[in-house]
Amino acid sequence: MFRRTIQTIYFINQTYMKTFFCIILIMASGMASSQNIYKLISRSLKEINQEIDKNNFARALEVAFMTDSLYRVCEETETPEYAYLKRCIGYIYSETGELDSAETYYKEAIELYREYSDESDQYFILALNEYSSFLAEKKRYAEAEPLILEAIEFQADEKEKESPVYAYTLFNLGSLYYETGRYIEAESVLKEAIGLRRIKTSDFREYYPVIIALLAAVNEETENYQAAISLYKNALKDAGKNNGEINAYFLTKIGKIYIKLSQFSAAEPLFQKALQIEESSGRIKSENYALYLMELATLYRETSDYEKSMAIYMEALQLQETGGYDTSDTYFNLSQLYTLIVDYASAEEMAVRTVTREEMEEKNSFNYLSYLNLIGNLHTLTGNYPRAEKSYLEILEKGKVLFGEESTDYAISIDNLANLYRKTGKEEMARPLILKALEIKKKNIGEISTVVAYSLENLSSISITEGKFREAEEYQQQAVEIYRKCLGEEHTDFAGAVMSLASVFITAKRYSEAEPLLKRSVEINKRNTGENHPLYTKSLNYLADLYELTGRPDSAELLYLRVNGNYHYQIERNFSYLAEKEKEEYISIFTADFGKFNSFVYNRKLRNPSLTGVAYNNQLALKGIVLQSSRALRQAVLNSGDKILTDMYVSMNSVRTMLLEQEKLPPDQRWVSTDSLERISINLEKELSKKLKAQPALTAFSVYGNRVTWQDVQSSLVNKEAAIEFVSTGGDTILYYALVLKPGMKFPVMIELFNEIDLKDLIDKNRSGDNVNIDRLYRFSKGEGLSEHDRNLYDIIWKPMEIYLEETEKIYYSPAGLLNLISFNAILCSENYYLSDKYKLVAVTSTREVIKKSDEMFHSSGNLKMVFYGGINYDSDISRLKSQNKASNKQGLPVRACFRANDSMRGAGFMFLDGTLSEVQKIEPLINKMDIPTQVFSGDEATEESFKSFNNNNSPICLHIATHGFFFPKPAVLHQIQGTRSVSKENLYRTAENPLFRSGLIFAGGNHVWKNEEIPPDIEDGVILASEVAEMYLPNTRLVVLSACETGLGEIKGSEGVFGLQRSFKMAGAGYMIISLWQVPDYQTSELMNKFYESWISGQPIHDAFRNAQNFMKSKYPGMPSVWAAFVLV
Repeated sequence: MFRRTIQTIYFINQTYMKTFFCIILIMASGMASSQNIYKLISRSLKEINQEIDKNNFARALEVAFMTDSLYRVCEETETPEYAYLKRCIGYIYSETGELDSAETYYKEAIELYREYSDESDQYFILALNEYSSFLAEKKRYAEAEPLILEAIEFQADEKEKESPVYAYTLFNLGSLYYETGRYIEAESVLKEAIGLRRIKTSDFREYYPVIIALLAAVNEETENYQAAISLYKNALKDAGKNNGEINAYFLTKIGKIYIKLSQFSAAEPLFQKALQIEESSGRIKSENYALYLMELATLYRETSDYEKSMAIYMEALQLQETGGYDTSDTYFNLSQLYTLIVDYASAEEMAVRTVTREEMEEKNSFNYLSYLNLIGNLHTLTGNYPRAEKSYLEILEKGKVLFGEESTDYAISIDNLANLYRKTGKEEMARPLILKALEIKKKNIGEISTVVAYSLENLSSISITEGKFREAEEYQQQAVEIYRKCLGEEHTDFAGAVMSLASVFITAKRYSEAEPLLKRSVEINKRNTGENHPLYTKSLNYLADLYELTGRPDSAELLYLRVNGNYHYQIERNFSYLAEKEKEEYISIFTADFGKFNSFVYNRKLRNPSLTGVAYNNQLALKGIVLQSSRALRQAVLNSGDKILTDMYVSMNSVRTMLLEQEKLPPDQRWVSTDSLERISINLEKELSKKLKAQPALTAFSVYGNRVTWQDVQSSLVNKEAAIEFVSTGGDTILYYALVLKPGMKFPVMIELFNEIDLKDLIDKNRSGDNVNIDRLYRFSKGEGLSEHDRNLYDIIWKPMEIYLEETEKIYYSPAGLLNLISFNAILCSENYYLSDKYKLVAVTSTREVIKKSDEMFHSSGNLKMVFYGGINYDSDISRLKSQNKASNKQGLPVRACFRANDSMRGAGFMFLDGTLSEVQKIEPLINKMDIPTQVFSGDEATEESFKSFNNNNSPICLHIATHGFFFPKPAVLHQIQGTRSVSKENLYRTAENPLFRSGLIFAGGNHVWKNEEIPPDIEDGVILASEVAEMYLPNTRLVVLSACETGLGEIKGSEGVFGLQRSFKMAGAGYMIISLWQVPDYQTSELMNKFYESWISGQPIHDAFRNAQNFMKSKYPGMPSVWAAFVLV
């Protein structure tokens, strides 16, 4: 809204101020006395007037300074007349952009008037007006308002109210109220000004249409559109046919109102006529011509003629750039256009261009707040709610000064933040904000306004969440009526309002009332936004839900398939431009609906078996897609040979390294803003993606655009092989299904498995304190605490699929949700018969990996070595660590800060693991027999610095780490609040919001930080976090073995699976990984690892080698999966 305010006031004030200043100069020129020097002053004032009228400000200023000298010669510098000259100079400086000098002279003029004039002096009153207008133009409304009110007070006498000066003062006050969103006050003041039409002076008649136009603009903002149109038409009439420039402006204003009313056919000829007026006057390169082109482009945008709209916006932009005019409004509109066509990358680029570099640095302009609003909206659309919140909060902070806390713009900003809180389930924070915004809006605009309706819709949504359906309906009905009155029934906002009303009816099971509303919403959105837009998709989705609820699955199916296709279209359009973290958030927007689609497919699979293929393709497209795309981007950059790309990538990594360094410190010890670093990192990643996309040979990094299908997976399977995609639903009840695919199947088979609560209950029944009794959980018999009716893991997870897996020997399976925490090899099919005895099980992130499947044989690879860590001294002396650090730093290793644990961990620590030393000592000779270089780190040498030195091309072929590992689950309440000193007392490992900060490995000296001891800043702390591993690059590393406890655990996040060490090493580029799902015994782990390496280096494929090692342990420790099944090869 405030962008429109600026544009309107700028045009009106430019017209008005120039006219009125000329009046003042003419009046002042009559002040001189008969003395010669005063005659010279009088002639000088006339010349100043003439030069200002010709916009020759340099000459005007020259004459003004000469006149100043004359006043000084006469010693007449303490007079009202001299104050007037100061005003002249102030005006000239304001017109030439030297604002500081202008303000100085205006202040001096006011001081002189206060000292040497009286309140009835009209020149004093005019000075107050001019200075207040100057301040208002700089958005310093709080300083401007008292000056105008003072000028009003000086004109309290009825005679003084008959002058053009009083009308001018009223106009200025009305302008200020308009700019600050106080429309009701503005309307009252401007109506009083219009009532002065009886003033007969020609000068007043000239600017009278401008007062009418401002009153029309006020009515436009209060959405009293018919009154606004009438006033603009009156202004046109009063301006006369010969005033072409003003006529074109008024025509455009009327046309913009018609757009708001969806009366597009009435708007178009007005814009065309305004352009013709400019053309006939030879102003086709003028700033106004570009503005009118922009309005015409907006018309085509609103009628969904996006191609024509884009072309005209670009024409306007070219004119503005060539003429050196302001381009911010055009970029603002282009950002909105790109948002409509679901091109968020271009929308963000245009948003950035709405502000100059200076405005971005100062962060204190209306353009900057417009930029923040665009960015906040984009972040909301892409699911990046934390970033959106920061944008909206910053708008509120800056808006207190720029808007004022009682302005309509400020209320709209409050509403945007409240809507975000509502979306993210923070209704208790949203409701008071909405009520506050509503109060301000009603005070400033009245009750019939779309911005009021927006608040009512938010209140309705909150009421639904709170189960207050009658209240929700009342709010939403009010909103619908307001949109109908203000915008008509063909507007997109009206479509959204009736869709929301339908959702109220659906929640209340009033389906017959909801259906016609949803159909109307679908129809309007299809026409206004196009068939790929999120609004149209949302209305389709609601209608599909209604059809399913009312027993019309055939109709629902058609709509769900279109919704499903639209979601993929939207993801494909925007996925590649987003940064890694943003991709996670964007995908999460669609997770619930894809889960809902899974349930629908299961219920419809008999009627239409092909739907299972759609569900399978969804999983292939989405599962682990962020991880895959991040790896692909890194590989594309580093393999490109492009120095610009690689330098940018190095810069991004440097910023990320600094970000990690700061995040490892308590907030009160950070020396740079983590928010700023994260923003820089995101921008660099986006710029990298943009440059890669511009090079056709490197576009493979855009993984989402290169999707595979279930048919591709099926064609890669051989006889007696199968692929299983585990999927789940969203919502309060989470159901798990399996999509089974075998050669020869016409479509994948979908099988219902279990309710997530059943698996959780089974795990809880086998829990002892905080730990799960693994041997009890994985047994086949019911046993103690379980009845004959209880199901075991086999019953829950696998048994329903057995009928479809006959004659299958090898299975590629991709877990989902809680299944990521299950060791499938250890599931018993019968009392003494494991799944791993019946099948060759291969765990994959997604079954799309089957297409490029390999069962890697061990072989030497040039000079690449195998690196082993074991027998680590966790209590290594600080001095020893420093000496090891010096050795490592010779390799150019970066040094970072350390974590500090809190007092609650004092005295805790990690015990030395004897088995890890013997483990690596037994493996090393096996490797040496193959003439492969090895390097073993143990004791004090096994430092974090040494591990990080194996980065980039220095990465080994195999990295084996036998040590302690840890993962802390997400706490119920996060205490890590940035900027508060109290956080430094919390255990940052346990309380970090980022799951990659709650998972890690312990190296030499790691107990120092675990015991809350100070670590010197020139060495690492001995605790390497998953977040640090993710920033490494291991291009040569085919296998990472994490021979430690719980290295496969992490936080489960939607389609991306487990966020922990597993993800981090995969992100770093590791090929295969051996990870653990629970705490592992030291000695038996050593046995398993030795057996694995013995098999692998003897020539067995990696999966066979791992399977044989587990089978060996299984036979040696029967009935004890806890000692052999924790490890999983992925």
